Amino acid sequence: MKNFEFNPFGTKSIIIRFNCDKCSQLVESEEIELPSPNYQADTHSDSQREEYQYTACPNCGKEFNITIFVGYGGGDGDVSELPDSHDDVDVEEIPEPYYDDEYEAIISNSQYFETFNQNLYNILQLLEVELSGPSLEKVFYRQLYVSVIGTMETYLSDAFINTVILALIKSE
Repeated sequence: MKNFEFNPFGTKSIIIRFNCDKCSQLVESEEIELPSPNYQADTHSDSQREEYQYTACPNCGKEFNITIFVGYGGGDGDVSELPDSHDDVDVEEIPEPYYDDEYEAIISNSQYFETFNQNLYNILQLLEVELSGPSLEKVFYRQLYVSVIGTMETYLSDAFINTVILALIKSE
């Protein structure tokens, strides 16, 4: 049995590729959806959920059973018909689309300090709104406070991510 590992965090599904041990033809699985781990479990092994799939060699027809395990400590799996001494199994991780969209939104805002200042200015403009009573003012000021905190968190997050990504690009 040939084992492999993958990162299930932010990964929607995986595709497994390996060479058939009978005829050396490339074998590729269909996209395997990752199950969610049991986050209420006390240990990684108790949190594991399994997913089973099989694939066949397009040349000789040999069938391979694929088992994947996902827990809150990571992901691994095996191809039961491949010997442990077989060449490596390639795992393609297909990301959750949510992370791609969020990443693109953050990276597209390279003027994060200007955005931060504009948001603070907008919050200051809201302070000039006339309100009808003290109970409404209390709620309104709390909402403005929450807006300031959210604006600060967004600025720090955008600045950190953009700075790290820029540093990584320059180091390559």
